[in-house]
Amino acid sequence: MTGLYPVLHQPQKQQRPTPQRNCPRGLENLATLDQVVIKQETHMLEVALPFEVSNKYAVCNNQGQRIFYAAEQSSWFCRQCCGYARPFVLKLLDNRGVPILHVERPCNCGAFYRHCCCCSDFIIVNCESTGEFLGKVEMKCNPCCYGYRIFDGNKKQIASIAGPCAVAMCCKSCCCQDQRFKIVDNQGTNIGQVTKMFSGLIKECCTDSDNFNATFSVNMDVKVKALLLGAAFLIDFHFFETTR
Repeated sequence: MTGLYPVLHQPQKQQRPTPQRNCPRGLENLATLDQVVIKQETHMLEVALPFEVSNKYAVCNNQGQRIFYAAEQSSWFCRQCCGYARPFVLKLLDNRGVPILHVERPCNCGAFYRHCCCCSDFIIVNCESTGEFLGKVEMKCNPCCYGYRIFDGNKKQIASIAGPCAVAMCCKSCCCQDQRFKIVDNQGTNIGQVTKMFSGLIKECCTDSDNFNATFSVNMDVKVKALLLGAAFLIDFHFFETTR
């Protein structure tokens, strides 16, 4: 496939598994996994110039096999003028180029002001194959520590993401360390983690291309796994999509 959603040759594609019961069409690959790696493409234009291009990602299993390809849709004006706070749509496609998930971040003032309590930044996730609203990931109002709340398709909070405090995040960035965002259920039990992986000093300094690792129980509802994918994208835009 060519155009907006190219078919990548690397990493190696994964064979399609047998469809599972109560699993939305297209999410069968995700349903069998307990870990995904999200690899953002590096654009040479961004390396050479202070110019923001649309983000593209490969979503892979722990064997490096690509299961989804994600491409940002946003305006040139918003990318250059709004930077990390820009509104966007991310379309996740399978290896045949079929749209699977629709992740949208509407324009909101919470994207610009990370500690704004009156207008929290958020993304919504829909299943393309069924049109089903899967849920929303919304940033918490906390002046000291970063975190998110995860809501299901019935707008009921089912989990939260606890990130590092602002000081710790700055220190870890300076010390070349991974940055971890823990996922807990409503009872406070740890059910997973999103990790922004340190990619090497040169890549971190010269690009805003990032890699993430998301871990969760293999038995977790596949719709919740899809929401965690959306959360990883929001975390990337919110904290690591910076103009050098």
